Amino acid sequence: MRIVFKPLGILFLVVLPLCIVIGVVLVQRQQLQAKEADLAQAHAAVLPAASTAAVHDSRPIAIPDGVYRIKAKQSGLYLGCRNASADPNVDGHIDQGPWLKGPHQKWRFIRLADGSYNIQNTLHSFWLDDTNASLAAGDFVRQWFEVNRTTNDAQKWLLIKQKDDSFQIRCVVSGKVLEIHGAAKNPGALVYQEDWQEKENQKFVMERLED
Repeated sequence: MRIVFKPLGILFLVVLPLCIVIGVVLVQRQQLQAKEADLAQAHAAVLPAASTAAVHDSRPIAIPDGVYRIKAKQSGLYLGCRNASADPNVDGHIDQGPWLKGPHQKWRFIRLADGSYNIQNTLHSFWLDDTNASLAAGDFVRQWFEVNRTTNDAQKWLLIKQKDDSFQIRCVVSGKVLEIHGAAKNPGALVYQEDWQEKENQKFVMERLED
């Protein structure tokens, strides 16, 4: 018996497999999109979206080398070596006070190849230093003699800009930041290192002076 295929029958035989293939592709695509959405949701649950401030706060930036005064944002007072000390062994503390235009309140920033800075007080040329390279929060910082400042991480500092254009000043060796101890607003309050907590007493304004 001879089988005769009509044109419509032939078209059906061609179109049907094509429709099946297209249907399978569409189903697979929907399944893939659903898996991608599930993965994105799971990733968001494990890693909560960082705030704009947190992202902004993580990036050290460069400022031009030169002499600056460092103003504590919360108190409006300026950092200086206490009592204009000429001997860090006797008094190496850093405190805050009103602007007196003295060299003990002026700081020379020198950028290093790794992006960190040495910060030198201009009075007697001592260097901002994490005391004894302490890793602990709550220890005071000081001015100190030069100790291989290009390799000594206790005398290297990162500047991390905030959204309000202030800076956190972070020690390379400890990862701690400068803060005015106790959030004090009075002259004479000392500078310590602490964990970064986005507090106002941990923010400083850099004001460029004549070199």
